[in-house]
Amino acid sequence: GAENGYHNAVFELSDVCGRISEIKVTAEVGDPSAASADLHISNISGKPGDDIEAELHLKNRQNLNIARINSISVDLEFNPTLIYPLDYNVQHIDGKTAKITIPDVSINQDEEEAVGKIKFKVGLGNAEECDLMLSNPQTQGGEGEISLHNGTFKLLGVCYEGGARLLNPSGKAGITDIKPNPAANEITIAVSLIEKGQTSIAIYNIEGEKVSEIYAGEVSTFGTYEFTSDISNLSNGTYYVIFQTPTIKDSQSIMIVR
Repeated sequence: GAENGYHNAVFELSDVCGRISEIKVTAEVGDPSAASADLHISNISGKPGDDIEAELHLKNRQNLNIARINSISVDLEFNPTLIYPLDYNVQHIDGKTAKITIPDVSINQDEEEAVGKIKFKVGLGNAEECDLMLSNPQTQGGEGEISLHNGTFKLLGVCYEGGARLLNPSGKAGITDIKPNPAANEITIAVSLIEKGQTSIAIYNIEGEKVSEIYAGEVSTFGTYEFTSDISNLSNGTYYVIFQTPTIKDSQSIMIVR
């Protein structure tokens, strides 16, 4: 049958003496209890500034095709100060946790092949490692049981004593002030710069879409700088100011109220 549910069939079998027997068979198509798989995310590591990839692997697959499952989506939580996705809209939960949704994970690759890859930029962060936590698996096309197996990220090149440091230990990189907040038509953003390289400041809406670019360019000097931006074209609501350097990402929320 083309549809999910119970389907009946009758077979006639004859033996060497010509006796005919009927056998009735009932099959359930798309039985959720029979479809299952394990979704794993790989352990990853990297130094500040590195571009790295985490791989998704789908193992121990049982009857996914019979259940007509064609893809899977899943959420991933992580520490956004340590790693930041390059190709996904990011939902910031708090200062130590953010989340992305990974859609349309294919089930058609061999078990040895990755069914998905997530690219990250590594930052200095506020910790040495974090969990890569999968949650909320959803199957498309049919129903099945997807078990999740988490991974970890580990920051490499951390110097404790006696070695060269990447950044000035007494400096604070990031957004130091936003005023006024709430704002109406104009805001002034103060940031602290303690490393050279490509730097950007932009405003994003709650869907993760960039709505205003305040600064983007190479930084060659350190210190605290202020940037003033016209926000009169933005509607009322909550937004995020995101500050990005080669190894550090910082964000603060703002309210626009008129």
